[in-house]
Amino acid sequence: GNSMSNVLIAYFTWSGNSERLAGQIQQVTAGELFRIAVREPYPASYAMTASRAAKEKHRKSRPELVQYLEGIEAYDTIYLVYPNWWNTVPMSVCTFLERYDFGGKHIMPLCTSGGSGIANSVKEIRALCPGAQVDDGLLIAEQSVGDPAAAERMEQWIAEKA
Repeated sequence: GNSMSNVLIAYFTWSGNSERLAGQIQQVTAGELFRIAVREPYPASYAMTASRAAKEKHRKSRPELVQYLEGIEAYDTIYLVYPNWWNTVPMSVCTFLERYDFGGKHIMPLCTSGGSGIANSVKEIRALCPGAQVDDGLLIAEQSVGDPAAAERMEQWIAEKA
């Protein structure tokens, strides 16, 4: 669209990578940031967090969020930024996606990963958001989050789809 204020950047971050990328997207799009944060915070230990995330995925949990948006009517494009947990989106992202009707909206997944791909999480987003146009998304390796090259790839991806 032509107006940039109709952009929402919803992100879930554990290590800070997704938050950093969400901030970079905001610089480019002037969109509104929304942090998907769970009521019961994840442990500081990666191993303990991974173990809890595995249980949540297995149970298809929907962790309660600290806050919710009143609605998403005002937004046309939603950037969804998240780490790849057990080859899919964190369950808190599912909590967020199931709460709203994304019909007719354009969802742009941006996934940080230590290794695995993005396809499975995009499939999950499509399943949870029937009627939305879900982009194939962009995968950024965790170790390259701070690199100018990664920022450039992201800006290019945003410009191509805008």
